[in-house]
Amino acid sequence: MIYGLLDQIQFGKYEAWTLEEVIEEQIEYISWCINNVDDFKLDGEARLCYGSELNRIQDNADKIKSDRERIEKL
Repeated sequence: MIYGLLDQIQFGKYEAWTLEEVIEEQIEYISWCINNVDDFKLDGEARLCYGSELNRIQDNADKIKSDRERIEKL
């Protein structure tokens, strides 16, 4: 199935949640679905949202790492 942001997940732990809700709350589950569920696809808008959220998480991780390195130098 090709999921849009407002489509409800039809299986598993997040059944009945919208794709957007799962991206916001548990993006790792979406990553798992992409890699392990044969018929799990994202439409264009959903791919953009998913990618943006992954980038936001990476940016936060990079900032935390940078802050940690500065603190260790004190």
